[in-house]
Amino acid sequence: MRAGRRRNSYSRRRSVLARRRRGLLRARSGYVRRRAAAQGRGGFALLMSLMVIALAAAALAGLARRSTVAALDARGAAERLQRRWAVVSCRETLLNRAEAVLAEAEGIGIADGDNRKQSSRKKPVARVRVNCKLAGIPYELVFTDEQAKFNPNSILTGRGRAEAEGVVSRLSGVRRVRRELEMTVKLRTVPLTVSSNSSVEALPPVGGYGQMFRNASPELLAGDRWHAGAADEVTCWSDGRVNVRRASIAAIKAACDKQVDPRLVRWLLSGKAKDPFANLEMMLTDGGKTDAAGVARLAARLTDQSSCHGLWIIAKTRQRRWYAFSVLRGIADGKANTKARATGRRRYDFVW
Repeated sequence: MRAGRRRNSYSRRRSVLARRRRGLLRARSGYVRRRAAAQGRGGFALLMSLMVIALAAAALAGLARRSTVAALDARGAAERLQRRWAVVSCRETLLNRAEAVLAEAEGIGIADGDNRKQSSRKKPVARVRVNCKLAGIPYELVFTDEQAKFNPNSILTGRGRAEAEGVVSRLSGVRRVRRELEMTVKLRTVPLTVSSNSSVEALPPVGGYGQMFRNASPELLAGDRWHAGAADEVTCWSDGRVNVRRASIAAIKAACDKQVDPRLVRWLLSGKAKDPFANLEMMLTDGGKTDAAGVARLAARLTDQSSCHGLWIIAKTRQRRWYAFSVLRGIADGKANTKARATGRRRYDFVW
């Protein structure tokens, strides 16, 4: 009996322990399941939080980029507006005073008139470079005497395009080669027919440097303080006559070649060497020739006054340079032609 009771009590204890163990296992498994579920929910929330943060960062980055681009665009627009107004201001204010600037550089002064002292004279000047700052942007202004340059339109009709290209090549220093990536001499004419009763001024066959040079570069055309520009000796806008006072010997010879007796040209250059500020007739007299007929022939190719001037306006920044070039015809001794200024048909503007 006692042994049976012991077995029963042992069995009961084992069953109780088994039930407890099963309860513990169930409780532990429930805890594990609850913990796993909580961890799953926490991981999903973390993932969603990271996704929201990533979307917010992307949106803020896009907004920042857009704001930066807008700020750069606004700054660029402001600089472009400043450059445009600077070009307009310089053009309207200084272009018609180019002759006065050149004369002042020569040490003469327009107000002196004909009462000029030899001791106050310097050498003739065909171009003057001036550096200045406008709205914090450095500019270089180049005043030029277009009448002191050779105009290929003066010989294009009579002597042909090939010969005119050769003269332009010699004076500009640009080679006559047929390459696509470098600046070369290539005259391209644009015919324009204007009726005889029309008030529109007929354009010349070559009306710009783009028709004179292939791949025309403003840097090479304008030059700088250390290098001569390709446009220093050639132009398209003068009346064909060359200002003997300011023109180089090469430009004078090119204008008179095959048109004037070479002896007259030598006498003229001799008189120019003695007094470069003398008028055309006085240069011939100083050179030993006073032939009225010779003076008349030279007067058809040369002059001692300038009625065509140019102005280069170069804006300089750390990144690049901007070029603007304007030519005004009808200006002599710093006085503007009123009709030309009123009609606006004697000014030519170019921008690079």
